Amino acid sequence: MEALPPFLMVASNDDAELKERILCTGIKALLKKPINPSMLYDETVSLCALRAQVPLFDPSKINLSSKRILVVEDNDINLEVATYLLKETHANVEVARNGLEAVEIIQEQVHPFDLILMDVQMPLMDGYEATRIIRKELNLLTPIVAMTANVMIHDIEKCLAVGMDAHIGKPFEVGDFYGTLLEVLHVTVAMKPKPQLIAPKSAKTLFAKQEAIKRLGGKEALWGKLFRSFFETYLQLPERLHALIAAENRITLLDYVHTTKGLSGTVGLIQLEQSLGALERSVKEKNSFENLPLDTVLKEHHALMSVLRSEYEKLSTPSSLKQIHFSFEEKKVLESLLVELQTALELSNVSKVTFLLEQLFSHGEVAGKASFKELLFTCKQFDFEAALHHVERLSEEIING
Repeated sequence: MEALPPFLMVASNDDAELKERILCTGIKALLKKPINPSMLYDETVSLCALRAQVPLFDPSKINLSSKRILVVEDNDINLEVATYLLKETHANVEVARNGLEAVEIIQEQVHPFDLILMDVQMPLMDGYEATRIIRKELNLLTPIVAMTANVMIHDIEKCLAVGMDAHIGKPFEVGDFYGTLLEVLHVTVAMKPKPQLIAPKSAKTLFAKQEAIKRLGGKEALWGKLFRSFFETYLQLPERLHALIAAENRITLLDYVHTTKGLSGTVGLIQLEQSLGALERSVKEKNSFENLPLDTVLKEHHALMSVLRSEYEKLSTPSSLKQIHFSFEEKKVLESLLVELQTALELSNVSKVTFLLEQLFSHGEVAGKASFKELLFTCKQFDFEAALHHVERLSEEIING
């Protein structure tokens, strides 16, 4: 006998006792009235998401070495995933951290980009405005693919209306990511005999590590690096939310919740991703900061803390931080980048510093070093004098590594 489809109940309240009684009957989720299309969509996708099929092409056969791709993304973790996946294809990748920087890079380009991957929500200039300028003022037809966690029909239509060609959902799934790129670039690759299936998200799963790794194409080392970065900011989640709500800073609160929601999904915190989604919707829809669904987020944060801390400590044990030895070729590349970075720091060239840090970050062995993390921190604080000392230290470690 085939399994019954999941049931979703809609009720006028969602107190803990009612929710527990309902879930015990086999009903998978409870939505509190009034509901809107976004809420219904999110819960339906969560419960009934058909297994995502990795396309029939073989990602290892993708060769984009002749393509120049600009990635426009302000979040470190999303940027790491995108650049990592692109470098697997041997593409030539450049990075911009917001729409304004992207427009400046495009205006100065000597050789045109073949593709632009554009985040939608960014500081200084968002992806919509950047795309409008690229299309209307620069009159460029370069393919632009939106990278967004918002995948409702009206969100996709908004991307297309400003001139984008396609969209990739966040958190990234390897099959969707590569499939969209190949379609937009009109590239064909070798076919696989059978597709692989990725299990759908489970509404009851607090920490779906293996599912998250599968969505990254089985790249466990990449997941580990992303998880470590995420956990270090995750510790401050309650304090950050309370502070933003107390300050009634709606724009910053929405940006923070939206970003954390996407990153939660990337590392496999499915239920937290959904709760942050509910909080994001509530902040958008309410005129006041009262009665926000914050308790659910905080309870899940508390419930997850011990297991996530254990995972973080396991990834940070000496065995995973053993001495790294760089090849002669790797040393030459890294030393060259560090020399350029030293010059950029001395000249306070912020855009150049940002670009070179991303180049260094793409080398996983370097990104895991404590000296690089300290370098990154001082650069974010614009303490370039201190950053120069960390460059020297990192250079010595690479030479001796």
